[in-house]
Amino acid sequence: MKLTAVLTIKMKKGILPQFIATVYKQQMEVSNINLTEADGKWDGYCIEIIYTSKKDLIRVVEALKKNSDYFRDLSITSTLEDKIRGGLLSTGSKIQIDTNSDIETSFLGGTTLVHEKIDAGFGKQYCSVSESVGIISGFKKMAAPTDEYYHYCADSERDAIIISRFTNKNAFPVSIKYQTVEDLIKVLKGIEESFSCFRFMNTDNEDYIFRNTIIDSIRKPVIFRELDELPFYLMTIITKICRKQRCKPEETSVGILGLNQGMIRLTGILCSAGYLKVLGHDNRERTMMSFETQGGLATTIENVADNADILIVYDDQLLKDNIQYLNPGCIVITGFSSEPVDAGLFSDKGLKEIIQVRDADLLTLIAPMINGITAGEQKFFSDELILKISSSASREISDSYRYPGFFSEISGKIESAIIRG
Repeated sequence: MKLTAVLTIKMKKGILPQFIATVYKQQMEVSNINLTEADGKWDGYCIEIIYTSKKDLIRVVEALKKNSDYFRDLSITSTLEDKIRGGLLSTGSKIQIDTNSDIETSFLGGTTLVHEKIDAGFGKQYCSVSESVGIISGFKKMAAPTDEYYHYCADSERDAIIISRFTNKNAFPVSIKYQTVEDLIKVLKGIEESFSCFRFMNTDNEDYIFRNTIIDSIRKPVIFRELDELPFYLMTIITKICRKQRCKPEETSVGILGLNQGMIRLTGILCSAGYLKVLGHDNRERTMMSFETQGGLATTIENVADNADILIVYDDQLLKDNIQYLNPGCIVITGFSSEPVDAGLFSDKGLKEIIQVRDADLLTLIAPMINGITAGEQKFFSDELILKISSSASREISDSYRYPGFFSEISGKIESAIIRG
């Protein structure tokens, strides 16, 4: 992730090249420099810096402040930080409103026309309900908003923007507090006429039948970030691995270190696809039991790491503490946490490949999955459907397991595969 900051600074004349060299040495970049003032001894600059770590940026700025013989009058602002204050999301209008005349004619006139269409029986076509997606975050027994709550809010806004930009649908984040799954369903049933589709940001990790309960209770199409998008993404990578390495599923063992409901769903899909074994480990006993109900083999970390041909590392710490058990020749899929495992840890393990999960690739899937599930006859993503579309998508990603991106043809192909079923 790259961020931009603007540094206003005065420095002694002639020292700019050394300053630039220091910035690049700290793994940052200078994208723009403007000379704002100059006298016999000092030059003033406005410098745009691209950085990835705010800690590194602050450290450099503090070092400059201490070196007052060469630098002074420092100030730094983040243009992006100012822009995103208050959230990423804003609502808009199809009708441009710049003058009072626009309000009285196009805007209010358009509203009147919509009401006339409703009276004529075309309410569904002229209201946004048929083109709206509810992005649902559920919080069980939450007394007050927490950091986790706000993290989900931020991700919901991000995904709403993606949906609006790449599906031509409106997307609205909705946060729901509930005590039981039944309470959540009552709320969803009460608002489902406002949306054409629900996308769930999170699931009840204590209840592995959460997804099926939701599907059975709601009439609108549903899609789950953790239970649909993540398994689809990983099945695409695993299918690509088998094609690239010329190995058959029935001869391939998959291991998973760290289990959530998405990994448990993936386990059932892998078993349906005929993979030799799905080995898994998690420190939570109940989660291990859920894993086994989907056909997985719950075992020790050593057995998972030693016997897996493809190893999915969802919990990096489990691998860091047991890296000596890695099977030479296996392929590792990692990068799920904010601080991924250092690739240097694998340098002497004889691994075939190390595949880093990318958020951008996962986000690419949102739009075609929304379009496909709302345009076709499907109401949810079955194991069979995920197998079919992951097989198709695996032919479109690169040999380095990267998706072509938001603006590529892969979105249309995934959407068409979903509609075909």
